[in-house]
Amino acid sequence: MSVNLRILIFFIIPFGANAQWIDDFSSGNLTSWQGDTSSFIVNVNNQLQLNELEMGEKFIYRETKENSQTEWGIYWEMKFAPSQTNRLKIFLSMDKPDPNTSDAYYLEIGENGSNDNWKFYFRENGNISLLAQGESGKLSADPSRAYLNAKRNNDSSWTIKVDYNGKRNYTEVLQVRDSSNLSFSKSYFGIYCIYTSTRADKFYFDDVQVSEPKVDKESPFILSHKFIGSNKVIFRWNENIDSISGKEISNYSFNSNIMIQDIKIESETEILIKTNNTFVQDQEYSLSYERIFDTSGNGILQKKEYLFKAEYELYPKLNDLMITEFMADPQPAIGLPEAEFIEIYNPTLQTYSLNGVKISDGSTISTSISNKFIGSKEYIILCNIKDTAVFKNFGTCIGVPSLPSLNNDEDQIILYNKDSEVIDQLSYKINWHTIESKSEGGYSLELVYPNQKCKGKEAWMTCSNEIGGTPGEINSEWSLDFDIVNPEVSFINPLSEWEISIEFNEIPDFTEMQKTSNYTIDPIRTIASIDKDPINNNRIIILLNDPLLKEVEYSLLINTIADCSGNKTFNHIKKFEILKDPDVGEILFNEILFNPKTGGVDYIEFYNNSLKEINLTSLYLNNLSIDARWVKLNEETSFHKESYLVFSPDPSITKRDFPVHDSSKILRSILPSLDDTEGKIRLAVLRNGKFIILDSVYYLNDWHNPLIRDESGVALEKINPSLSSNSSKHWTSASSTVQYGSPGLKNSQNIQLKKSEDPISLESLTISPNQDGDKDYLVLHLNLDREGYKAKISVYDLSGNDLAVVNQTIVGPQDILRWDGTDHDGVIFVPGNYILLIELIHPEGQTQIYKKRFVVDYKQ
Repeated sequence: MSVNLRILIFFIIPFGANAQWIDDFSSGNLTSWQGDTSSFIVNVNNQLQLNELEMGEKFIYRETKENSQTEWGIYWEMKFAPSQTNRLKIFLSMDKPDPNTSDAYYLEIGENGSNDNWKFYFRENGNISLLAQGESGKLSADPSRAYLNAKRNNDSSWTIKVDYNGKRNYTEVLQVRDSSNLSFSKSYFGIYCIYTSTRADKFYFDDVQVSEPKVDKESPFILSHKFIGSNKVIFRWNENIDSISGKEISNYSFNSNIMIQDIKIESETEILIKTNNTFVQDQEYSLSYERIFDTSGNGILQKKEYLFKAEYELYPKLNDLMITEFMADPQPAIGLPEAEFIEIYNPTLQTYSLNGVKISDGSTISTSISNKFIGSKEYIILCNIKDTAVFKNFGTCIGVPSLPSLNNDEDQIILYNKDSEVIDQLSYKINWHTIESKSEGGYSLELVYPNQKCKGKEAWMTCSNEIGGTPGEINSEWSLDFDIVNPEVSFINPLSEWEISIEFNEIPDFTEMQKTSNYTIDPIRTIASIDKDPINNNRIIILLNDPLLKEVEYSLLINTIADCSGNKTFNHIKKFEILKDPDVGEILFNEILFNPKTGGVDYIEFYNNSLKEINLTSLYLNNLSIDARWVKLNEETSFHKESYLVFSPDPSITKRDFPVHDSSKILRSILPSLDDTEGKIRLAVLRNGKFIILDSVYYLNDWHNPLIRDESGVALEKINPSLSSNSSKHWTSASSTVQYGSPGLKNSQNIQLKKSEDPISLESLTISPNQDGDKDYLVLHLNLDREGYKAKISVYDLSGNDLAVVNQTIVGPQDILRWDGTDHDGVIFVPGNYILLIELIHPEGQTQIYKKRFVVDYKQ
């Protein structure tokens, strides 16, 4: 420690005592010390340092004056993890300068194991007793350091305070009773080092003091204050105050009709006063106080007054800031940078600190923003920190480390304040775009009706600006019209016999909708609690005291439905039943990752092929190729109609390896083991003690696209989720455009079923089998009159040469067939015109023959 800094510290940190002696080693010598002084030096940092080469034990000491009240202080640092062979003893008081035989009070640091702490002993006539010890493991690290203050009180007790950072901000304070009450006519302070040769120069000491406490006769007074909000102020006293009188509300009063709500003791010298009303920014106030005592018993007998000015930072709460624009899909860029951004707006007349503000997409959360402000009516662009430079010309831009990436199809955006409270949030889908052609990228979504946010999708539209967005300025469309539409229940979904999900047509007022007295269920079921749905802002979850019964219709009466705009609907009645179990064919396999890349995990995706909400209770999987035992799936949610659910043993790894995903649809679950080459997976529901097979798939690794060289990390996906799972022609490799998997989202190779009067129709007359994601396959749609046809489909050139076989299997009446553009030998066709010959043969003897002409063309 430098001399100048040391002098400053002694001025600003009062010891509160009359010093017998204080040694900060700034003199550079050890003339006041005795014992093995030649084994110690004062180093260049003005610290006492052991300076030996071989193993040993060294002891130095100074004479002190014994009093009934004495205070000791010392900083030590060992640049190693202490042990039984490398340890330290600090003798606060000893009757003779002998570390082994004296009667003494001493501290010891160092033991075998990882539980090192300080231990406080007294020794009398060779008998050692433990008085106190510090928190286990606090001194086990390298380096092991602390500043310790020990005070012997008049009542034979000790007060020990420790700061493990080596300063004087004590984090550990102990009150120790001492029945021994040793007293010496002559006393010594000593430092005793036990060490091996590798630690012989790694003991350091500083700021050693032995002092007599000053007798306090002065009453306490307030030194300073600090606002931590508009109605919270910390007041700091000049000394330790009595906690009982210090937090008595009647001992304080403010002027200007500021009423005190609560007082909390923050530390020995600080109180936190919380008021019912807020202080006006920059206004002068006074705090009167009396009848408050310090820990020495000195009291304030006449009222004192502390004058202060209200100066504080405002932090945003719910609705103080708004998310007004975001770019989820910046590719292809129209006129803006090819990067995601989120715009926030301050609609109030206040300036808010953004310190601690974070952005989340519901699964990941950004690093906190710090030291930034947003003024009244100001827009700020939030982007990834690497994109800050490209947005600076559009307005005020803040680069946010670890800003979550926004999914193109759907995602959440949640704005949190420093207390992790929601400021604003939304859950968007790609269908929020009002211009379908602009939903494919390059155009932002803008909030059009800021006073109607409860409507969700209806309050937003595609940006109409020619460059694709208006970051940092008022949106291209902006209306302050208010929401006057009354809220209603969209649907009720019993998640289990104990939980009911209620979804509204707009965001509800949760304060109103959380009142259990607001609901009546018939037949009677009492409500235990009501919570927000963590994923959907429009939804609440009711927890019941009494279970719902299957096949019983219930009526729910909601006395008042209130939205966040203040609109209300009264006496709304809705009927519901407990969720139904799935039937055969209602849950289908849709995407499978059975050969993950190194460090990855398997996953299985299902599709709800029904028009009902399905109960996930009692769903099981097995893989007959490896083990016939059934594995129970996660049942923490219901399965929405015509939607997807993904089961993964580690969703975080699945999300990491497949960035194109829907986090809300990926659930943690144990899965049966999946082989890298083939598997026979079955999905079943356990009903009345029997497993009923809902769907099955016997996959092979050769179902992958033959042009894929490395199948690891590539998911197999259905070309249409409603098709049969047990047909190789219905499966293919996920596209490279989604990095070979899209868990929770519509499949990358999805083909919509096409209704046509023609029994055979082509998706396109052109095929470009170069795996660039555009017309890589020739797709045939079948619309046949009945089941049972066998389709023999071949490809010929215009000279009649048979080049490839597309299909020779039984097909369904509504089916899809695909051809990858390769011949009998797996070679991709050259550009040109070709003929598709389709023969449909039925067991009853009917045969139909069709010819379709198509083109192989690789032009971009």
